[in-house]
Amino acid sequence: MLKRLSVDMVAIRGRDSDTLNATMWQRLQHWQSGGRFAEVTGGHLFPLENPHDTAKAIEGRIFSP
Repeated sequence: MLKRLSVDMVAIRGRDSDTLNATMWQRLQHWQSGGRFAEVTGGHLFPLENPHDTAKAIEGRIFSP
């Protein structure tokens, strides 16, 4: 299992995803404490279900200080 990355990390999750469930999401945030995280409306296929909010989340995490 991925526990530590030595590079900058941005992770976005569909809030209703059954693939990356809430428990694993919390663990990922704990393991990658320096990462940037966002949740958007939708499930595992959130980029297709909600492309506008997905784009905003990516933009907000990549271009934020």
